[in-house]
Amino acid sequence: MATVKFSEELRERIANIASSKFQGAINKARESAPKDWGDRLYDYAFGPYADDMAKLPKGFFATRGSIVVNSVTKGGEEIAVGLDFSFTDKKLFPFAYPTKFPWQRSGNYGDSINIRYSDVLEEFVNEVREWNKRKHAAVTRQAEFKESVRKVVDAYATLAPALKAWPPLWDLIPDEVKAKHKLIVEREVKAREIDVDLDRMTAMAAFTKIRGNEG
Repeated sequence: MATVKFSEELRERIANIASSKFQGAINKARESAPKDWGDRLYDYAFGPYADDMAKLPKGFFATRGSIVVNSVTKGGEEIAVGLDFSFTDKKLFPFAYPTKFPWQRSGNYGDSINIRYSDVLEEFVNEVREWNKRKHAAVTRQAEFKESVRKVVDAYATLAPALKAWPPLWDLIPDEVKAKHKLIVEREVKAREIDVDLDRMTAMAAFTKIRGNEG
């Protein structure tokens, strides 16, 4: 029986389409990040110094409208953040931080920071942890589905038996492959059509029964 054969390229395309079905959930998880923490994080670090900083000439400090938090360090644990938090107004920033300051630059370049944990940040850290869990769960489901679909298409040499084994596979097939598969099926149906008059055959069968009864 003719059917669409699985090439390595087709298998990978199907797996990638399967993966894409979960991208919306991943985006939603990413967009559920903690918000409105900019001012509170700034106050955590600069609250004791803000009034004195404001008294100095503007050239002593840079000003920014947001801060990128790379991570929070709690004991030996580094909690990934990677978010840009906006301030309600421009904030003053020094060009360097003392060694024991609540936050430090992340690396030698850029303005992102790593924050040293304090109990006042417990709510923030809890929100970040839950956000990371949501992202991880969404990515894990995506990977699991893609891997499972790949196992299905790897188990068969052609499309037809794979569809019979798992019909939802149809929704993951590229459109041009669907069209080819439908064409093959239609041709096979036509090939199986018998060039006889079935009504006449039925009548003839009935006639033989009648004649048989008469005999």
